[in-house]
Amino acid sequence: MLEQNVASMGYQVVEVTNLFGHTAVEFRQLLNQNGLRAITNTVLINQLRNELDRTIADSLALGACYVALAIISEETLTSLDSLTAFAAEMNELGRKLCSYGLQLLYHHHSFELVTVNGELLLERLFRLLDPRFVQAELDLGRAANSGVDPARLLRLFAERAPLVHVKDVDAMGNFTEVGRGVVPYTRLFPLMRETGVKFAFVEQDTSDAPLASARMSLEYLKGLGFMY
Repeated sequence: MLEQNVASMGYQVVEVTNLFGHTAVEFRQLLNQNGLRAITNTVLINQLRNELDRTIADSLALGACYVALAIISEETLTSLDSLTAFAAEMNELGRKLCSYGLQLLYHHHSFELVTVNGELLLERLFRLLDPRFVQAELDLGRAANSGVDPARLLRLFAERAPLVHVKDVDAMGNFTEVGRGVVPYTRLFPLMRETGVKFAFVEQDTSDAPLASARMSLEYLKGLGFMY
């Protein structure tokens, strides 16, 4: 099974994006049996808006500390009014999650990394988000692929990004295994610790052999002596 393969490579913590037909309790048992721990329950915006009680229950049953919003539509951030309304909604959702010991995270993609009036759209959003209730999950590979220095992003969100996605891209912008692309992770790893990153997750959006890619990425990180 997938969790056995992942655990045998040496991974210890994971993010959950799909229960694959199991209940959250059953899924946690599968993880526990293989020495894995779920840190994050990753959800869609409609799950937060329309199924918040279930999202909370599942997150707690999984033993997760974080609830991450996977993605939103670009239109949500296209105007100051819509961005402000979304930030207010996220603050309220984050406040509710916080009352159960869960931290809400906003996971960005590429469209939030465009510059508007001298600042990243992601910066503009986070100026309106209460750091007590909403923090960031940074995607360092997408930052590099969008022309944003990942080191700059880490510094901008120091102490506000407890989780990051460790992802690599080649010179053509294609996703590849960590260490085989252009993202300067040997320089970024010390900075991640300095800026308050607590967990770093290997992620590769596309691969012809996902398990082999996961193994290669982890072996590279082990070789650098970098393990969270």
